[in-house]
Amino acid sequence: MPLPFHGGGLSALFTAMKRYVIKRLISLIPMLLVLSFFSFLLLDMAPGDPAEKKLAAQGIAVTKEVLDAERIRMGLDRPFLTRYLSWLAGAVRGNLGVSYKDGFPVMGKLLEGLGKTCYLAFFSMLLSLIVAVPVSVVSAVRQNSVFDNVFRVFSFGGNSIPNFLISVLLMYVFCIRIKMFPVLAGDSFSGLFLPVISLAIPMAGRFIRQFRAELISQLEQDYVTGIRARGVRESIVLFRNVLYNALGHMITIVGLSVGTLMGGSVVIETIFRWSGIGKLVMDSITARDYPVVQGFVLVMGFLYLIIGLLTDLIFVTIDPRTEINS
Repeated sequence: MPLPFHGGGLSALFTAMKRYVIKRLISLIPMLLVLSFFSFLLLDMAPGDPAEKKLAAQGIAVTKEVLDAERIRMGLDRPFLTRYLSWLAGAVRGNLGVSYKDGFPVMGKLLEGLGKTCYLAFFSMLLSLIVAVPVSVVSAVRQNSVFDNVFRVFSFGGNSIPNFLISVLLMYVFCIRIKMFPVLAGDSFSGLFLPVISLAIPMAGRFIRQFRAELISQLEQDYVTGIRARGVRESIVLFRNVLYNALGHMITIVGLSVGTLMGGSVVIETIFRWSGIGKLVMDSITARDYPVVQGFVLVMGFLYLIIGLLTDLIFVTIDPRTEINS
């Protein structure tokens, strides 16, 4: 559904945005259903028996009788479709079941881990933008200078090196050699620095490249030539016109990168033992705790779709002339 600005003032814009939001929210339903069904199916097809894994972790001798009784207690004896529809009925009411591992509600465990992951992602994104925005502005203005070439190499390297390798190198230098930070982050504030830097370096490298390309594109537009011809100061041209016109695309890039950042945190949280949702799902995969994994897939899919919707709304708020297509 296009969401154009028809010149009817703010009320017309808000009405169009309201219709757009309702249609987008309705469109989330089939996407989440497909996502939940196939993730449930893949987990069901995965090798390993959750009941056997649970009994072994509890130190119980696994016999056929004990295993069959545990599978009945966990509901694993029922047909696949019956189990999925039962889970789906609970998910619609906000009940994602209980963990196979400890019996706690899945929703509570996910929300607790998600809060800590968002905390980590917020500081990582903030650090990335603090570095990327000024560097990309200077690089765009001073194309092919020494500064531009140095940071283009940095952005290429930062974007190419996997964040798990960056985290290992940072851990070796700052935890083992210098002993400035603890090896395991835990939940301490001092333990937050290295995970944040590990996520921020590749993100900043990506932002520098993309922001720089967008700013250069804006600087080459005819309106910039016209403004400069009228004698407007370069700083005003840059910050009031060029940067403002590039802002919508930059916000879109940031919004689309949030999902990548949250996904990348899975590895970083596992390495630094940061008790976020990423570490939770990795531990759950190892323990065959499928309700937690299934809940993770649904929650993260929902968040990713909502972030995309919010990004579109911010874009059209900055420039009401923009059309957003559903």
